[in-house]
Amino acid sequence: MKHEKSTLRIGSHLAMAVVLTFLGATLAAGQTQTVLYRFEGGTDSGDPAAGLVSDKAGNLYGTTEAFQIGCGTVFELVRPTSPGSQWIEEVIYAFYCENDGTPEDALIIDQAGNLYGTTYHNGLGSVFELSPPATQGGAWTETVLHSFTQRSGDGGGSVASLAMDNAGNLYGTTEKGGSEHDCGIVFELSPPVVQGGQWTEAILLRFNGGIGGAVPAAGLARDQAGNLYGTTFYGGTAGFGVIFKLAPPANQGGAWKETNLYNFTGTDGGYPAANLLLRGGDLYGTAVGSIEGNSCEPSCGVIFELSPPSTPGAPWTHMTLYAFAGGSDGVSPYAPVVFDQAGNLYTTTSFGGHSENGTVVELSPPSEPGTPWMETILWRFEGGTDGANPSSSLIFDPEGNLYGTTDNGGSENCDFGCGTVFRIKP
Repeated sequence: MKHEKSTLRIGSHLAMAVVLTFLGATLAAGQTQTVLYRFEGGTDSGDPAAGLVSDKAGNLYGTTEAFQIGCGTVFELVRPTSPGSQWIEEVIYAFYCENDGTPEDALIIDQAGNLYGTTYHNGLGSVFELSPPATQGGAWTETVLHSFTQRSGDGGGSVASLAMDNAGNLYGTTEKGGSEHDCGIVFELSPPVVQGGQWTEAILLRFNGGIGGAVPAAGLARDQAGNLYGTTFYGGTAGFGVIFKLAPPANQGGAWKETNLYNFTGTDGGYPAANLLLRGGDLYGTAVGSIEGNSCEPSCGVIFELSPPSTPGAPWTHMTLYAFAGGSDGVSPYAPVVFDQAGNLYTTTSFGGHSENGTVVELSPPSEPGTPWMETILWRFEGGTDGANPSSSLIFDPEGNLYGTTDNGGSENCDFGCGTVFRIKP
């Protein structure tokens, strides 16, 4: 859905190194927003619709969907060696449509610094790995681990981020393929036994478009027992999407077991589009829709919590932590949520705020269980050089600063701006 979502959500509301520029502004509450980089739409690319990942040195990595001569990039923002110095942007890989596809969601990084992601092209797409150079300044190496075909039940349209287990197996979703219903799959990619060999795909679940759900637009969360948790954008008992669990087989080679944990009804948001976050056994996420999908009746998206039952076999408990009202507090939370150590929750909205340019929001837990969470707007984007329309996840650094991207805004060299990378300092 993300390749379609990007266009719909904007339309419905309306390797060279580059030295970075800064923009600082302070809200009344004391937050400071700094633009670490404004994309120019040339060889540095543009439209960073996905979130960021960080390596051990604090360097940031992300993807863009637009490129002057291709189909997007993977970029690195090199952290300055001294406080107050400038970050440096480098394009470490450029995608070329027919060979690679377009990356549309966040990367993941392993302990060795390898990056993994997905691409979308002509309804299909691929899973790729980017390996860092052996010597500083060398070229990164791309390896396509799997290309989706939609033949023989294989998936297609992979646009979500991946999850990885301790053995290096990758787990993900596709929005298409799987069966004659063309409703998507959950897959596992296992690394080769012998270095240089082929990765092996296993299809863990094929969605049928009915009660089981359809079109998994988001990636997966994984617990320590190996269970996978995800969402579908459509399907379920009311058609507004589901939250599901996939349990691994007791015996190797057996079938994974799907459990439908929750069916969205439309009055509780509906159409979940972002990865779930697993915290203390509870699932947290966002949903963008309502009864009419793009309207604000009854809401403009929600942040929710799903809690496991105290008695095995009993239903999970759904709670709406916050329902966006459609004004200055934000509209359409396409991004997942993150937590700080104090238990406060953070996410972005693609619209609402100032002139429909989106927001960064914080939810503080209630002092008493069952009472409302309190929303605080950390930043309302102005739509100019500070960026506009964030749809990506946020990440923290060790100092508690938040980092993210905006789809639009930034440089005046693009009609609507080519996007930014920003930092918010509490």
